[in-house]
Amino acid sequence: MKDAKQRHRFTLLYLCMYMAFSFSMTQFTPFLSKIGYDEMERGILLSSYAITTILLQIAIGFFADKFQTIKKFMLVFMALFLAATCIFYLTDMPIFGIHFMLIALSGGLINTCTGLADTWVLKSSHPIQMNFSFIKAFGSIGWALGSVLLSILLSFHGYLGLSAGIFLLSTSTLLLIFSLRDIEKHPLLAQQKIQLADFKALISNKNYLLLIMILFLLYSVIVANNITVIDKMLALGASDIQIGYKWSVQSLFEIPAYFLGQKIMQRFSNYTLLRITAITLTIQFLLFTFAENVWAIILISCLQFLTTPILMIASKQLILQNFTAKMQSTAQLFALSIFTGVSSLIVPTIAGALTKFTSVNISLLLLSLLPVIAFFLLRIYESRQKAQILQLQ
Repeated sequence: MKDAKQRHRFTLLYLCMYMAFSFSMTQFTPFLSKIGYDEMERGILLSSYAITTILLQIAIGFFADKFQTIKKFMLVFMALFLAATCIFYLTDMPIFGIHFMLIALSGGLINTCTGLADTWVLKSSHPIQMNFSFIKAFGSIGWALGSVLLSILLSFHGYLGLSAGIFLLSTSTLLLIFSLRDIEKHPLLAQQKIQLADFKALISNKNYLLLIMILFLLYSVIVANNITVIDKMLALGASDIQIGYKWSVQSLFEIPAYFLGQKIMQRFSNYTLLRITAITLTIQFLLFTFAENVWAIILISCLQFLTTPILMIASKQLILQNFTAKMQSTAQLFALSIFTGVSSLIVPTIAGALTKFTSVNISLLLLSLLPVIAFFLLRIYESRQKAQILQLQ
C-alpha cells in the first residue's frame, strides 16, 4: 500500500514538475528575442545553463550520496528554480548580467532536478524502480500539456501569466516533494563516509568511463536531431508549423515508449536496448540525409519511439546494476552531466561549423557514424562487464 501511494505521488510529481519546466524552458528564446537580444547574445545566454547543468549535477550527485538524501536537495532546488525563473520573466529590460545569471540558474536547476528525480525513483523500493518508465511517461505528458496550456496563457496574460503559472505549478511540486518519502538510509553506508577519494575511484573506473563515452556518442546524435535536422528542414523550405509538427511527433512517440518501458525491460537486456537505439539512430540519420521533402523528415521523426526514451531507461538501469549503492547518485548524475550536458554544449557548435563549411547533408551523414562507433564500443563494454562478473564468482 505504501509503495502504491509513493508511486502515485511520483507520477503526480513528474506531471506537475515537467509542466512547470515546460513553461520556463520553451519560452527562453522567444522572451529573450522579444526584449531585444540579438542572435549572438541569445546564443551566449542559452549556453550558460549547459555549464551550470554540468557543475550542479557533478556536485549534487556526490553530496546526495554523502548525506544520503535527495528530498532535501529537491526542496531547495525547486524553491530556487521558482524564484530565479519568475524574476527572469518579470525582468523585461535587456540587462545582460542579470539575465545571464538567472537563465544559467533556471536552466541548470531544471536539468539537475530532472536527474535527481530519476535517481530518487531508482533508489526507492524495487516495485517503484520497476515502474520507473511508467512514472517517467508522466513527465512527457506534463511537458506536452504544459506546452499547450502555455500558449493559451500567454495569449491572454502574457509573461505575467507565465510567471503566475510557474508559481502555482512549482508550489504544487514542492508540496508533492514534501509528501514523498526520502531515499532509505542504509546503516552500513552511513558508517562508510563518502570521501573525494571515492569520487576519484569512480571517475577512474575504465568501464564507467567507457559507458559514459557510449552514451555521449548516442546522445550527441539526439542533440543534433534538434539542431542539424531543423537546419535541413529550413533548407527544404519548412514553415514554422511544420517544424512544430516535428516537435509534436517526437513528444507524442516518447509517451507510449515510456508506458511500455517495463515490458520492454523484461523482454530485452539493457545492452540489447542500447544496440536497438544505436541501429535506429543510424538508420534515422541516413534517412534524414536522403530525405527530399519536409513531410518525409516529420515521418522519420516517428522513430523517436526507439531512441531517446530507450536510451534514458537503459542507461540508468545499467548504472544502477553495475555500480555500488554507495556512489549511486554520483554515478547517475555525473554520467548524465557528461553525456547530456557536454554534448548539449559542444554539438551545436561542431554541427553548425560542419554545416557552414560543407553542407547539411554531409553533417547528417557524418553524424550517422557516431552510433555505429557506439555500437561496437558497447560490445567491448558488455564483454568487460561479463568478465568482471565471472571473476567475482
